[in-house]
Amino acid sequence: MRPSLVFEPEPFRLSLTPEWESEVGRGGPDYIRWLQSSLNKLLGLRLAVDGTMGPATRSAIRSFQRQNGLLADGMVGPVTEQALVRDGAGDPPWATAAPTPIPIPPSMVSTIPPPGFLKDLAELQTVSLTPAIPIMKSSGWSATRKTLTDIYNRLGGLMGAVAAKTQVETASVLAVWKVESGPYPHVVGKAIIRFENHLFHRLWGALNDATYAQYFRHGTYRGQAGKSWENHQYRDDPSQPFREFHGNQEAEYHVLQLAVRLAGEAIALQCISIGGPQILVSNYALIGYRSPRDMFDAFQASERYHVLGFFDFCQQKEKATGGLLQYLRARDFHSFARYYNGPGQVDYYGGKIREAYEEALQLSLADGEIQWEDSPLGRKISSLEELEEGFDIAKTIRLNRCMKEWLGWINYRHEIYTLLGFSRVCPTEAALAEAVRRWQQERGLTADGIVGLKTLNNLLAALGRSTLPAEPARPSWIHWDPSPNFSRRNGYLIDTIVLHATGGGEVNGAMQRFKNRRSGVSSHFIVLRNGVVLQLVELDQAAWHTSTKSTEIPGMNQRSIGIEIVNPGGRKGTTGVTVCEDDIGSGTRWSCAKSAKITPVRPLPGYYRPRATEKFVSYSEPQYRSVIRLVSYLISCIPTIRLITGHEHLHKWHGKLKRFKNRVDPGGQFEWLRIEDALAGIYPGVVVCHKFSRLSAGTNRLNPDWLDQCNNLP
Repeated sequence: MRPSLVFEPEPFRLSLTPEWESEVGRGGPDYIRWLQSSLNKLLGLRLAVDGTMGPATRSAIRSFQRQNGLLADGMVGPVTEQALVRDGAGDPPWATAAPTPIPIPPSMVSTIPPPGFLKDLAELQTVSLTPAIPIMKSSGWSATRKTLTDIYNRLGGLMGAVAAKTQVETASVLAVWKVESGPYPHVVGKAIIRFENHLFHRLWGALNDATYAQYFRHGTYRGQAGKSWENHQYRDDPSQPFREFHGNQEAEYHVLQLAVRLAGEAIALQCISIGGPQILVSNYALIGYRSPRDMFDAFQASERYHVLGFFDFCQQKEKATGGLLQYLRARDFHSFARYYNGPGQVDYYGGKIREAYEEALQLSLADGEIQWEDSPLGRKISSLEELEEGFDIAKTIRLNRCMKEWLGWINYRHEIYTLLGFSRVCPTEAALAEAVRRWQQERGLTADGIVGLKTLNNLLAALGRSTLPAEPARPSWIHWDPSPNFSRRNGYLIDTIVLHATGGGEVNGAMQRFKNRRSGVSSHFIVLRNGVVLQLVELDQAAWHTSTKSTEIPGMNQRSIGIEIVNPGGRKGTTGVTVCEDDIGSGTRWSCAKSAKITPVRPLPGYYRPRATEKFVSYSEPQYRSVIRLVSYLISCIPTIRLITGHEHLHKWHGKLKRFKNRVDPGGQFEWLRIEDALAGIYPGVVVCHKFSRLSAGTNRLNPDWLDQCNNLP
């Protein structure tokens, strides 16, 4: 009895019957006991190791799949099995024994493929699909170049790694991808396919000609015009007229279902090309899979297997004469097309690949400096909803933190959580990303787990709320009040956030200074005593809040973001200082609704200048909350930030004078441990540094290796 095929619009997947599991050796008691023991070990469960595939075991499988970003169907296919082995489960019991052969025609039976396939290399399972730095599209580009950019931003990380490993240009791989699958992104559970009628006739129809003629047509068959790969048509019933179906994925899957009903799964699957590189499933053994179903499942699960399958195919196809990669290395796209697409369309496909290759050469495919666009973070971050593929959970979580603040859906988060199925609990960030991903799949959105503008508007519409007409320039809690004092970043990456004290007890004086062209100073943000956050300079510009001369750190303004916090800073003596607890107003016109007189006190214990004679005013609770929120938002949205430090910690130490030059801010009453605690464990790789290391006689400053220095300071 052949396994049945169940057609579901989203996602499409083959039903996994007990017969199928036993056919591939995964249904026996030994295998199930291995599976139960592995799940107990990896998930800390207490499943009964009884060799029976019961509901508890199915539930545990789904939990493992969700934890690893896989399709949570409760079935152990090749992708889930590989994830178990990779996480430490050990080899399954059938790994050393030949599995029960699949009952398909003898001409289609192949041996288990030999080792050495790229898809089996552990080092390539952890390489990010996406490139470290995505390419920003320009409105003036051609449609081809935009499509190439979309492909690169989805898959350029892994493509580049394997291309380098096999000494092939990434541009060549992108060109083939563009020609084979164009702009269509991968949807988990419903990979791009093309059903080939002439192959179905070759494998099955020639022996069942009368039945084939009732349901299928193709060029050259019974007088049908065109080549064999042209004019493909089908019908569900002999009484209906024949219909075209290529170019419509719903129809392609429908025809596949029809073929399975007629000829069975093993034959029907070998008549489709699948994924971004459109590899025929009949090549399953050539690229390292045990059955057509194994290859189909892997390509449905992730584009990772599309990329690795492409390179495996190019290495194995015509291997005796050097494989297909030799033609990509030589830019001989016509010879490549002869073997990849067939001898009948060499000029067409060879020419298309060359055209796409020439466009790909115009892109900057190597990781380089981030090119900041006109808006502060703007299109660069929000467009990642379209550019991101895969399920890099760390990146997804980071971008969701960014979007939550930027798009303001933090204000609707509880309603959104309920809509996504979390009615009684507050989800973890990983669980939220998985739920968002499922929501996106169900509605035909890019299934990346990120609540960007499109996904948010979809959620808001479902909640009956007003949607956002466009991406905002900044979060609603950040108020724009521009300063004229800024300059270009000149190619520097933003890697530092510098915290300052304004030196005064209210915001009006600071704003007058920062908005005066003659003052020559400014900052990106000011945090008021009442927690209000003002932005004065766009993030793609350099504010003038410190200098290279005083810090001896190259491009200090260009590489940093300045945050001024309203505070009087260091003071001599014990005279009280008047501070405004509730500044209200805008621009240079501010008024104080509530003021207080505060007596400066000695620095907090552990301040790096224990003998300092200055005394300091404490910072307010609203300021700490706003600074933490602002810093977290910036780190989430700007992946290059690595250091959070104070203005005073960047300045040169004058050994002979036993003092630091000029700056004492944010000062001895700023509670750095609150910043450290808030970021600890949430943003790995970001250092909060408020210490110094004596690097040479009479000098005590941070050098270009400041991150390592700060990590190792006493």
